[in-house]
Amino acid sequence: MLAVLRGLAEGGEWRQVIRLVESWAAGEPVPTEALLLEARAFFELRLMDRAWVRLREVTEADPEHAEALALTARMFVERGWPGRARKVVERLRAVVPDHPELDELDRLCHAPAVGLPEDAAAIAETGSADARLALAERYLATGSVIRARSLLERLRRSGEHARRVDDLLWGIAGDFTGGVGSLDAILDEVADRRASDWETPEHTESIDPDTGLPEDEDEALPEGPSAFPTLFRRPPAVAREATEPLADDEITVASVLSGAGGPGEEPTGERTEASGFDETDGSGDTQIMQVISRAEGRSLVAAEEEPPAPERPLDLRALRSSRLGDAEAGEDEDFLEEEDQDLVVVVRREEQPEPPTEPEPRRAPIEVIEKVPVPEARVVEDDLEPDIVEDFHARGRQVRRLVAGALVLLVVLGGAVLGGLKFVAATAGSDIVRTVHAELARGDFRVLVRRERGLADDVTARRIPLGARAAELALVRAVLWAEYTGDPRQVESLDELGRLVPDKGRPAREFALARGIVAWMRGDLPAAREALAAAEPGDPETRLLAARVALADAGVDAAREAWGRYEGDGLRYRVFEAGLLDRVGGEDRQRAGRALVSELGTEAPVFIAAQERGWTDEGPEARLAAIDRFLQERRDVLSPRQVGRLYAARADLLDALDRSEDALRALQRAQAADPTHPGHLYRLGVAELVAGRSTAASRRLVRCLELYPFQPACTRGEVQVLLDLDRVERARLVVDRWKEAGLPPTVAEARLRVAEGRPGAAVDLASAALAGTGGRPAPEGPVAGRWYHVLGLALGEQDHPELARKALRRAEPLLRRSRDPLDRLLERRLAAAEVLYAESLPDRRTLHEVAGRVGEDPVAQVLLARAYLAANRRAAAAQFFQEAAARGTENALALFWAGWFNHAVRHDDARARAIWRRYLDLGPSGPRRAQVEASGLVPGAAGKGRP
Repeated sequence: MLAVLRGLAEGGEWRQVIRLVESWAAGEPVPTEALLLEARAFFELRLMDRAWVRLREVTEADPEHAEALALTARMFVERGWPGRARKVVERLRAVVPDHPELDELDRLCHAPAVGLPEDAAAIAETGSADARLALAERYLATGSVIRARSLLERLRRSGEHARRVDDLLWGIAGDFTGGVGSLDAILDEVADRRASDWETPEHTESIDPDTGLPEDEDEALPEGPSAFPTLFRRPPAVAREATEPLADDEITVASVLSGAGGPGEEPTGERTEASGFDETDGSGDTQIMQVISRAEGRSLVAAEEEPPAPERPLDLRALRSSRLGDAEAGEDEDFLEEEDQDLVVVVRREEQPEPPTEPEPRRAPIEVIEKVPVPEARVVEDDLEPDIVEDFHARGRQVRRLVAGALVLLVVLGGAVLGGLKFVAATAGSDIVRTVHAELARGDFRVLVRRERGLADDVTARRIPLGARAAELALVRAVLWAEYTGDPRQVESLDELGRLVPDKGRPAREFALARGIVAWMRGDLPAAREALAAAEPGDPETRLLAARVALADAGVDAAREAWGRYEGDGLRYRVFEAGLLDRVGGEDRQRAGRALVSELGTEAPVFIAAQERGWTDEGPEARLAAIDRFLQERRDVLSPRQVGRLYAARADLLDALDRSEDALRALQRAQAADPTHPGHLYRLGVAELVAGRSTAASRRLVRCLELYPFQPACTRGEVQVLLDLDRVERARLVVDRWKEAGLPPTVAEARLRVAEGRPGAAVDLASAALAGTGGRPAPEGPVAGRWYHVLGLALGEQDHPELARKALRRAEPLLRRSRDPLDRLLERRLAAAEVLYAESLPDRRTLHEVAGRVGEDPVAQVLLARAYLAANRRAAAAQFFQEAAARGTENALALFWAGWFNHAVRHDDARARAIWRRYLDLGPSGPRRAQVEASGLVPGAAGKGRP
């Protein structure tokens, strides 16, 4: 069966593929390959929703199926959803990094969304057959089935693109088994019939030459979703023999389509909506009001009524006036759409209500209704006595007093009821806040998901108190996004929820807390502090956010001060407190972490934190086995972000065991489970940089900054990648965006100043940071190592080798102890920089050790080559320059220095020209590019576009 399906797919017989798989699936489970072939067939017939159903079946069974992911991404692109396509492409990249379609899919999903052409209406009316077919396929891909079917029907009548049109209309009809009952019958039909037999046959009738009518009156036209079975046939009930010749002029008769109520009622029609159309521009949906048929030689009227022969053709303008009213006066083009030469449809637009047309009188027997006389009303003369009138006025005054009293009473009662409702709403709102905060403290992913669904239903139903429910829904979604799922859709609704929250009160403070969590996760610390100022003071959730902001901004001591002391039993808060103590180190770390593990080690948050921070006495192999066991037993109750964190912890353990390939695969699985986690994107980006794939590294880090614009690690990594590509101007844009947000200077900015040829400004920046000026504490640990590293590079560029060596020696142990992958790369480059700025070239043993630590990093090799050149050892320098240029195909710094050596030292302009051409192909900018352009070695270099 699969061989038959493959053969049909290779021949483009998509109808047969669908029919076979649908019949097969009705009787037994279908293999994955058959489902993929049917999904491809649906895709080719532009039935994107049906293709998505089959693709989901495949990906739910196998989330890492590469072909299903690739086809899903293409389907999303064609549907006009590039954002969803990008997520699928990221999953595909994590599963199969070298997939052949990856580059093309990445280009498609980062292009603007595929939509309808601006001149769609003009194409539909006057475009060529190819253009109309393409437009119909676009309509169909985006879900506008009605528009697509209309265009395809017109193309079918014109006879152009017959097979493709028939295939698409067949797909729209949805009859995928074609009336054949069993799978064997369809297989026999596929084997016996040629491909041409599948085309839709033309339906013709034999015409009686005497009467001009079909010979077989009972033969019915085939029914379809857009067919009018009896519109163009002569119904037997109204047919009559024509015995007299008709006039030469064309006779046109208006035939009113009446609704279910019978003849004579106002015509009705169903309103249809096609997505992607703006009704205000004249392309809105319409209702068919009347069909005017032009009969050729015969009159189609009832036998009992003989119409007079018209002296001239029917006036459409007059007919419209009589049917639609004078208010519809205007040009005929506003109401008529000419489908072909035999049909004129008079339509009415839905945007403007129209006066109902006068229904035609029913033809029914006349009934005689007896007229019943109505007695005349007696006239009461105004001759009332004065005392009766006075009594009437007195009664009126009494009634008015009673009404006024009742109104006052109603106002008082209404105020009381309103006050009671406000009290009840406030009490209910407080209960909702307490419940949600208790569940947040517990930290159970499944409980929070249920709470999110319940609150979403309440907000949709607008249950009181609406403001409190909307604020708590925003808070739950912010926490789920930041800590459990990473799904951006959960925070996209925050603005809409904010419109339902009042400006003051506890709901407003809860919504401010939700905004603060989102700002903290995105790295926007000023916005997070602003939200904290408006949040509920003293609440554990507020203190948790304050401690996280302080940790990112000022260090662990400030974070501990903001957190204070927690006396509750909320598991989520206890894990965070133990993590803070772990950062301090010493006895506190051992006591807090081990206490949690011994008490609650089986709880998911505790187990994950213990594996990330090493709160157990087990060795790496035992911890790997424990993680694998936990994932196998508990994966169905873990959130995507929790699964990703476990795989990332597994990658750390494998890396510690020097199993780098296994560590990289574990990290890729972490990113597949949680595609939007900034840590996974950052680490994979740095791994690409270390492997020499700078452009791939930049794509991952740019994706990280799209989701978290001010994430420190991703910002630092992207600036480092851009500097390796020598794209100084783009690195400046990243740094400027950081500064415009009010964030403090970073190592990335100091590193950029060195690349721009401003080492003095870099020295000032690094010195101020290491001194802890501006009320900020002096950095410690790896952060201090990064500042000392850039300070040493800047001092070396200023020709202060002794000071440079001193700064680099301080940086080396701090970077070596760091677990950050970029710090490890910089530590290797730092060792080469120490050789460059040494008083003299070290001995051979030291150089051999340094070369071993440097490895294949092209930037470090360039530093060693420059050190050899400074010691006048040109042969060794040439070897290192050559290796750097060969390995650094995507490293602009290595290519620039290799070209410079051949041009300025060896005077080999031919080789320098070849190397600098590769350098310019990477799109560099800045002072080194200007130096290449000034050399004149590469013709047209000045005209190359900069990124």
